[in-house]
Amino acid sequence: MLCHRLQIQEYERVRDFIVLHYKATTRDDSPLWRYCGSMDIPEALKHRINLFRSSGRVAFEDHELFVEPNWLSVFIGQGIWPRRYDPLADVVPIEAAAVQLSRLRGSIRQTAEAMPSHSEFIAEHCRAPDAGA
Repeated sequence: MLCHRLQIQEYERVRDFIVLHYKATTRDDSPLWRYCGSMDIPEALKHRINLFRSSGRVAFEDHELFVEPNWLSVFIGQGIWPRRYDPLADVVPIEAAAVQLSRLRGSIRQTAEAMPSHSEFIAEHCRAPDAGA
């Protein structure tokens, strides 16, 4: 029974992630988009939206398919912005945050530079068979 309940919860979270895309859109150029903008949404999704709008926090649970960067991308991409920043941001001194972000930037740069180019990846893993073969 536990497995069944967990599976239902995950389906509901995926549903909410998809519904957010449609609900938050600013499109209103057809009946579909007008309906999407005015449709009722699940309580769990209302909670996520309200939490993000009020504090900039993203609600998610361990082992969800869509995690914080996924939700942030949709919220911000669809124009849902927090009214204020999360006060927890004040816990970390700005200098420490700058050092950490600099390290992260360097790590991302190093990882990207170690990766093959697009054409190298295609040649290695996806090359079409020779026409003459």
